[in-house]
Amino acid sequence: MDYVYGSSAPGTGWCYLHPGPADSWAGRRAHTFTLRFLPDEAPAADLGFAPWLTDTHAPLPGTADLALNGTLVETLAFAGGATKGSLAGYPTAPGSPLKPSFHELPLPAAAFIASENVLTPAETRGSRHAHDAIGVFAPAG
Repeated sequence: MDYVYGSSAPGTGWCYLHPGPADSWAGRRAHTFTLRFLPDEAPAADLGFAPWLTDTHAPLPGTADLALNGTLVETLAFAGGATKGSLAGYPTAPGSPLKPSFHELPLPAAAFIASENVLTPAETRGSRHAHDAIGVFAPAG
């Protein structure tokens, strides 16, 4: 999946379900999503990144390597969820079985460039996770 900020459609351009190598329905292989964005200029300070998840797989929550412009930033380890992220509605609905989680981490300013930047989360171990949203943002202050 390849999503370009500003031109891809948020409702259809990003798959909310990110499979992992433990998922037979997805070919038992690592899956990499690509988020491309073009800042007006390279940032002077670190930016933030946050994937907010509605749910993850319970017995095999998995890990994902997050790279920015080809440089590994961090390996994210997902907490075990309810394995209902593709079957149940939204986690704030009354009685929802979903177990939302999130990560917030810095993206080093030195890894950004003034032209197209490419952020790639690649699920490297375990099973699927379901996205609510992802964001690249400037810290408040």
